[in-house]
Amino acid sequence: MTSHERVVRDTTNHALRKPWILSVGLAAVVVIVFIFNAASAPADVADQTPAPSFEHLAMIPGFVDTGQVYRLWTAALLHSNLWSLIATVLTLLVVGTEVEKRWGARRYLVTLGTLALAAGVAVLYFEPAISRFATGGGAAMGIMGAAFVVARRARFRIWALLLVAAFDIIIYLTVADESSAWAAVGGFVGGAIIALLLITAPRDERRNRWQFIALGSFFVVLCLLVVLHMALFAG
Repeated sequence: MTSHERVVRDTTNHALRKPWILSVGLAAVVVIVFIFNAASAPADVADQTPAPSFEHLAMIPGFVDTGQVYRLWTAALLHSNLWSLIATVLTLLVVGTEVEKRWGARRYLVTLGTLALAAGVAVLYFEPAISRFATGGGAAMGIMGAAFVVARRARFRIWALLLVAAFDIIIYLTVADESSAWAAVGGFVGGAIIALLLITAPRDERRNRWQFIALGSFFVVLCLLVVLHMALFAG
């Protein structure tokens, strides 16, 4: 393992045989979900929002406040149209695979789950209670946020990051209906925080333990924010 690949870990072993399998696998999952929704009349590739899954899985702040907290994660598998799906898949394949290679499977898996939560929390606090959103793009922007923080240390291709980021932003601001801009902000900030927590860990035998405590603590903070919002809603 080269020095730039050890940006957050020391070991050369991978929990999975292929260090890109989680990113590619997740890309395949969101594509399958998209195809399933497109086949559910009256939804299609141009507008997924009429699909039944949007009613049951999308991020609806008011429903989360009544106990449907699973929506914080299930919404990250949804995309409102084909362009938003392309943006997420592109981010996973170009940026996600590189982050996964440097993070390792375990850290990357925890990161993905936390990014989905971070995107959902932003929607919970800053979008109307009765609104309905797909947050898959927000979680993907979290990967981008993590990549930008470690870009120089990890020797990422900055031009590739900028191109993908520009494409994502254009899509989210123009044609990604029911894809919250706050989800993208929450995901990006969450990814940056995760990267900072990982790279500031001591580079000795305490590194792995410190990183997982830090990641776990950040996850707990996000969960507490959800609980706080639910309490405020109930009050």
